Amino acid sequence: MSADRPSKIARLFGVPRDVVDEALARAEAEGRDVIDVLLDEGALGEGALAEAPTRTPAAPPLARGATETPGGDTVAAGVRDGLCPLPEELPGGLRIVRGLGEGGMGRVYLARDEGLARDVVVKTLAPGLRSKPEFAARFLREARAAARLAHPNIVTVHAVREHEGLPYLVMEYLDGEDLAALLAREGPLPLRRALELVRQAAAGVAAAHREGIVHRDLKPANLLLTRAGRVKVLDFGTAYLSGEGGELTRTGQLVGTIPFMPPEQAEGREVDPRADVYSLGATLFCLLAGHPPYPGPSVLSVLRALISPKPPPSLAEQRPDLPEPVVALVDRCLAKDLRERYSDAGALEEALGVALASLGPADAGPSADGGVPDEGRSGPPVDSRASTVAAPPTEESAVAGAGATAAAASAAHSPPSPAPPAAPALPTEHPQRAAGPRPQRLGRFALGVAALVGALGAWAAPHVARRARLREVERAPRAEQFARAEAFLARYPDDPEGLALLGTWRTWSEVHTEPRPRARAAHALCAAPRGGLLLFGGSQALAGPEGGSQEAARALGDTWVWRQGAWQQRRPAAEPSPRRAHALAYDAARRRVVLFGGENAADQDLGDTWEWDGANWVRCAPTRSPPPRSWHAMAYDAARRRVVLFGGAQGEARDLDDTWTWNGREWRQVPVEGPPSRHDHAMTYDAARQRVILFGGLSLRGKPPLRGDTWSFDGSAWRREEPPTSPPPLAAARLAADPERRTVVLFGGLAGDGSVSDRTFEWDGVRWQARRPAKSPRGRAAAALAYDAQARRVFLFGGAGSVAGDDVLDDFWGYGRPVGAVGAPVGGGR
Repeated sequence: MSADRPSKIARLFGVPRDVVDEALARAEAEGRDVIDVLLDEGALGEGALAEAPTRTPAAPPLARGATETPGGDTVAAGVRDGLCPLPEELPGGLRIVRGLGEGGMGRVYLARDEGLARDVVVKTLAPGLRSKPEFAARFLREARAAARLAHPNIVTVHAVREHEGLPYLVMEYLDGEDLAALLAREGPLPLRRALELVRQAAAGVAAAHREGIVHRDLKPANLLLTRAGRVKVLDFGTAYLSGEGGELTRTGQLVGTIPFMPPEQAEGREVDPRADVYSLGATLFCLLAGHPPYPGPSVLSVLRALISPKPPPSLAEQRPDLPEPVVALVDRCLAKDLRERYSDAGALEEALGVALASLGPADAGPSADGGVPDEGRSGPPVDSRASTVAAPPTEESAVAGAGATAAAASAAHSPPSPAPPAAPALPTEHPQRAAGPRPQRLGRFALGVAALVGALGAWAAPHVARRARLREVERAPRAEQFARAEAFLARYPDDPEGLALLGTWRTWSEVHTEPRPRARAAHALCAAPRGGLLLFGGSQALAGPEGGSQEAARALGDTWVWRQGAWQQRRPAAEPSPRRAHALAYDAARRRVVLFGGENAADQDLGDTWEWDGANWVRCAPTRSPPPRSWHAMAYDAARRRVVLFGGAQGEARDLDDTWTWNGREWRQVPVEGPPSRHDHAMTYDAARQRVILFGGLSLRGKPPLRGDTWSFDGSAWRREEPPTSPPPLAAARLAADPERRTVVLFGGLAGDGSVSDRTFEWDGVRWQARRPAKSPRGRAAAALAYDAQARRVFLFGGAGSVAGDDVLDDFWGYGRPVGAVGAPVGGGR
C-alpha cells in the first residue's frame, strides 16, 4: 500500500485520519476494500460511493415490494427472533409483518396499518447508529423533507415517530422495483420508455425544488417504478433543505453517489437544483446506455474524470441511433458549467415532454413504451403522429423542396383527386379593421422615428420599395410550393409521411379566429398562469389624432387570454389603467404575470406594479420601485426566479440604463454596468443558456440613435455579445425564446432606412441567423411576441404597420411548425 494513501483518502472524503487508519486495519484483516469498510461504519454516509462504478449501484431497499427486495428473509428472521429494534406491535395500530431489507444506515420493514387496513413501510435507523446524533439528524431531515412534499411521483411519508429513543418513519408501501433492478434485468431501455420514466422523476423532483429542497442523491436505485407504471422518488435523507441552516456532513465529505454526482458536489461546493438536473441526466444516460456517464475502473478514476475540465462523454458515442435533440438534452444536463444546464427539474421536465412529443411513429417500435401504462403518466398522452423536431434546412432551396416532396409523398399513397387550387405568389394580407383618423400629432415613439427618418434623407422611400419588390420575387416560388403542400395535406390530414416532412419546417402561419383583440400596437403579450398567453393594453395608434380630441382612443386597458385556440376577453373587477408601452413578464415560480409602467393617454409615464393570477389583477405596494417609465423591457429569469427590468424612457428627452429585479414582493436595483441607455429595445429569457437576452433599441441622444447590439445578463453582470452575424440595428423589434428549439426568435422592428422590418432572425447563443420562411407577416414595429408552451409555438399579435404609427394591425401569427386548415400545429395541440 502506498504510504500516503491514508492521507489521500482522508483528504478526499473529509474523514479524520484516525478513522481511516482504523478502517484500513479492519479492511486488511477482513480482506475487504477500505471504501466498503468506511461505508459500513457510516463514515461516508449512505450511498456515498457506488460499489462498482462500472455497474449501476445496488439499490438501498427503502420502500418496495417484498418479492423484489434482497435481504428480506434475514431481517424477517430478526423480527421472529426478537432482534428487530422495534416491537412487533407499534402505536397507532401498526404491526410489523416482516423485514424487507437493510442498508448502511437503516432497516426497512413491511407493516400493517390495522386501523386503515393498508400495508405500509416502516424505516428505522440501524441499531449501531443510534448513538451517533448526526445520523439521527439526517434521518429526521428525510422526514422533514418528505413531509413538505405531496406529489404523485414522490414517496409519501405518513408519520415520523420514536420508540425508546429510536426514530422511525411510516411510509407509503410501493409494490414494484427500482430502476437499477429494472436496468439489470432488461438492459438499456427503449428511448420512449427511458424518457417517460425520467420525465416522471423530474416532475417529482420539480415539486421538491419548488419547496427549496435539493435531493442530492438521485440515481436509478432511488427511483422506484410501481406496477401501475408510476415512478416514485425515494430517499430524501441526503437532501438539502433551504432554511435549515448548515450541513450535517463535515466540510469536504461526499454526500451522494459518485457515478451520478455532479462535479460541484464531488468537490464539496454548494449545490442548487442544477445538481439534481445533472443526476437526472446521468440517470437518463444510464437507462439508455446501460451504464453511468463515467464507467471507470475505480472510484478514484471516476472522481478524476468527474472533476477534470474535460467535457463529459456524449451519449451519441454510446447510442449513435438516438435523435440529436435527445443527445443534446442529455449533454446539457451533464454540462460541467452549471450555467449551461437546465435551471431546475421543472425546466428539465418540460424539455423531456417536448422530446417525447417529438418522437414520431418510427421512434416508437413494438415495445417503445415498455409497458408503462397511461395511468402512470402525469402529462398528456403523446400523439403518435407527432412530428420529429428537426433543425431547419441550411439551404433555402431545401425548404422549398420539402413542400414539393411532402405533396408528392402524399400523392403517391392517396387516391386521385383534383389538383388543389394554385395559391397566390405572396400570402394575402388579412383585412384590417378601421384604426381611426390619421394622426397628426406625434407621440414619443414617432418623434424618435421622425428624427431618424429625417436624418436618412429622401433616398429611403425608393430603397424600401426596391427591397420589397426583390423580396416578393425571392419569396414567390417558396410561397407557391408551401401553399400547394399545405392545401393537399389539409385535404388528406392522415398522411403520416407528408406530416412528418411538413413538421420539420419553420414557417409563419396566420391564425384566423373570432373574437379577438382589436387592432393595436405598443401592447404586451406573455405566457399566462394557466397556460396560453395573456395580452394587455396598447394603443390604437402610436400617434394621437389631430387636435388631440380623442386621447382615450389611443390607450387601451383590456385584458385578453389566448388558450386552446381561442381568444377570450376577461373583465376582472380591477384592472390597471389604460396604457401603452408597458412591459409584462410571467413569473413561473409564483405563477403570476407582472406588469410595470407604461404611458397613459396623456403621454405621462407610469410607475405602478400589478400582478395577474389567472383570474384577477392585483396592484402591488412595494416599498421601493423603479422610477416611472415607458418603452422599457422585462423578462423572467427562471434560473434565479426573478423578473428583470432594463431601461426605458422618461419624458421625451431621457433614456434610462438601470437594471431592476422583482422577487414577488419588492423591486431591487442591481448595481451593475449594463448596456448604454435606450428605449424600445427587445428582451427575453433564453432558457437554453439561462441568460436574459437584450437586442437593439433607440437612443434619443445616441450617435447613431438606432442600436443593433446584443447583450446577455446572467443575474449578476451584463455582457456584450460579439456574434459573427447579427440583424441590422432595429428599434421596437420583439424577441421570444423558443425552448423547443433552444433559440431566441426576433421579428420586426423599425429599420435604419425608415421602413418597418418583416424579417425573422434566430439566436442560438453564438450567432444570429436570418430565416427566410415561405410565409411571413407583413413588416411592423411595436408588436408583441411570446412563446405558448401549450402550442409549442411563438405567437405574434398586432403592431404598427408603418413608420407613421397610424396603421395598427390586428393579425395573429404563429411561428414554428405549420398549421393545417383548422389552425392546429402538426403533431401537437393548438
